[in-house]
Amino acid sequence: MKIIVKVLCLVWFSVATLHLQAQRTGLAPERERPQIGVVYGSVTDNSTKEAIQFATITLISKRDSSAVTGGITDEKGRFRVIEIPLGQYSVEVNFIGYKIQVLSGVKLSPRESVERDLGEISLEPASTMIEDAEVLASKELMRLEIDKRVFDVSQNITSAGGSANEVLENIPSVEVDIDGNVSLRGSQNVTVLIDGKPSGLTGSSRQAVLDQLPASSIEFVEIITNPSAKYDPDGMGGIINIILKKNKLFGYSGNISITAATGDNYNGAFSVSKRNDKLNIFANYGSRYADRFSERRTDRITYDDTRPSELIQEGRGSRVNFSHNMGLGTELYLSSKSTVYVNGNYQLKESNDEDRNEFLIFTDMNGLTSKEEYFRENTEKDSGNIIGLNVGYELSFIPRQKVLSVDFSFSNNSSEEVGIFNEFENPGNTFNYIERNDIGNDFQFYSGQIDFENRIGENWKIETGIKSTQRKVGSDFKAFTNSETSDELVLADSRSNDFEYEETILGGYAITGRSLGKLGVQLGLRAEQALTDSYLVTTDSLFENDYFSFFPSGHLKYQLSQEKELMLSYSRRINRPRTRQLNPFTDFSNPLLIRVGNPFLLPEYVDALEASYSFRTKAFQLMTSVYYKQVNGVMSRLVSLEDEVSTVSYQNLNSSINQGLEVIFTWKKWEKWNMMLSGNAYKTASDGSNVDSDLSNEGYAGNANANITYKSKGWQVQASARYRSPFVILQGEIQRIFFSDLAVKKSILKEKGSLGLRVSDMLDSREFNFETSGGNFEQKGRRKRESRNIYLSFSYNFGKLENKNKRNKAGSSREGMDGIDL
Repeated sequence: MKIIVKVLCLVWFSVATLHLQAQRTGLAPERERPQIGVVYGSVTDNSTKEAIQFATITLISKRDSSAVTGGITDEKGRFRVIEIPLGQYSVEVNFIGYKIQVLSGVKLSPRESVERDLGEISLEPASTMIEDAEVLASKELMRLEIDKRVFDVSQNITSAGGSANEVLENIPSVEVDIDGNVSLRGSQNVTVLIDGKPSGLTGSSRQAVLDQLPASSIEFVEIITNPSAKYDPDGMGGIINIILKKNKLFGYSGNISITAATGDNYNGAFSVSKRNDKLNIFANYGSRYADRFSERRTDRITYDDTRPSELIQEGRGSRVNFSHNMGLGTELYLSSKSTVYVNGNYQLKESNDEDRNEFLIFTDMNGLTSKEEYFRENTEKDSGNIIGLNVGYELSFIPRQKVLSVDFSFSNNSSEEVGIFNEFENPGNTFNYIERNDIGNDFQFYSGQIDFENRIGENWKIETGIKSTQRKVGSDFKAFTNSETSDELVLADSRSNDFEYEETILGGYAITGRSLGKLGVQLGLRAEQALTDSYLVTTDSLFENDYFSFFPSGHLKYQLSQEKELMLSYSRRINRPRTRQLNPFTDFSNPLLIRVGNPFLLPEYVDALEASYSFRTKAFQLMTSVYYKQVNGVMSRLVSLEDEVSTVSYQNLNSSINQGLEVIFTWKKWEKWNMMLSGNAYKTASDGSNVDSDLSNEGYAGNANANITYKSKGWQVQASARYRSPFVILQGEIQRIFFSDLAVKKSILKEKGSLGLRVSDMLDSREFNFETSGGNFEQKGRRKRESRNIYLSFSYNFGKLENKNKRNKAGSSREGMDGIDL
């Protein structure tokens, strides 16, 4: 906790010092003009009429040719620059791969108008050749929008050769634990999307997908802590949306990358795309092979008046993951107003786990201590595939004042798992007990939605839509054990079960937004009807739970000045039970830790309120947020102990409260340096008095991230460090975690290729330690997975981005070249 406080104090001290220096050294103009001017408009591609996002708008004073202010376009290509000093300007519109467009004679005065509508500005693709040169400019690390924060991760080399999990570890307030569980601001109840779609990302399958998604395929990560009513309300902690790389320029391009790491870890990726004014087609392939060891130790003391005992469990194992990821997609531009798109993906996965556990049980009876020792060997093989398909149509009206979109998605995640468990009393004895578990899992997801957006003028927006989703989950668990009459394993009906879950959600939403000068307002409401059936086929038991819910949202954004803004948001969200939490059949696969679900478990609801302040200059950007979340009907994992066997079950508790402060600071004063620091400190309090009068807990926790990058003459060096303080859980505490990474990259082959070297977890300090307790037991545990590795990677870009209009007669000689070589 002290480290977090020091980081926050350092950030605040740095900002305050810079602000005071700016006040002391700044020169006031001879005559300050009123800053009441406004210019707005939209930017599109002149051939496809498609909106251009992230185009820069710069206002240049006619009096002294200085750049006065500016802005960037949003995802719809729109921009609005406010608080402009009155006067005469030229407006420069620029985006990479396009010719610069300059609008002259833009006059802002009380006599004529202090607001100017620049209309639709069309940019023409440029034909420029990138020569060998030192490119020091870098993209903005973080961009703020009214309901989300967008992080550019395309230049992050400390995740090079890694997976999506390692990308997320570098995002402020996002944590990935040793098992691949993703949390946001301390909450694991978070929704993870890929290109805005679930893609079968649920439960344990999400961990597998993210671990096998190459980091090199990711361009942006969007963090939405308080989503609007437009988004599905699932995920109480918020939404993490992973945006994959796509080519938005004409021509063809591709990338090849390979990585090898210590510990027998390898991956490779290939992507290619081609686009013209009628068609955009893209394909990618990635393969990963990872072999990592793990070790663990648990020490549990049971308090019993007659037979107090201690259980020590030690284990070591290895896990091998092998996967292939393939994707193919196309966008067909039927006209300047309408687009049809089709995207498909396929993942083939396989994993093999082997581990060995030693159990020591010491029992004290009548002053005498007895010792019992036995061993357990586990071998698990899991194979399966994920298939996804997304089809959609978009119709826009120039200049994109109205947009109608229709989208359909399907994904299927299936796997077959075989686990063999052998128990024996000592290494020299024959097996006393053998069990084989055959598990078939199948997850199907269907989604259909229609959305309509209508912009009324430049200051009013209305959005509405309807959506239907259906999830079907099946888990067929068969246990085979020793036979008393033969050497063959026989089906154990008492330990086997077949469980099915089906969920249908029908929803609709409406959002209205209004710009009132410096103030932006957005209000929304979503309504959903959920129909759920849990069916235990083994006992022919059906459990139904249907419920109707409202999810309001609200966002306010106030522009204090060109550099400062305030944001306030509220949303209501839901976390629905997972099949493992609902399945009432007892899972005996681990004889000392059995699990049983609760088919009557209800969803939990959260009301979240957040206020943020952003201060931005050319040298740095600071964002601070305070937040408050109250969860009602908390779904909690409870552990009880009886006869040396722990039982995990699930119950709805009264409530929990999470409140905290988050600070994100980015620094880019020097063109060769980039730095991002972040800290999050929060308090949690849980109330489970409805289950047990003593079942409540509260405590403070936090985390801090640091990422520093240096670029010069084709070299790039990046260092990152992450710290998470101890934090309380309902029945105990999770200990602190600290780890750091270092990476170096060198551009080669005329900037087309690069070589990278990365060391993950340099101090080998990443491990998971915990302490838990109940009415009659105390437990301490440690888990460690292989985390310190050295990665060597190579990447090569190829292709040529061409200008569709090669016969353009206007422009300088720079504009007359054939294309952009990559």
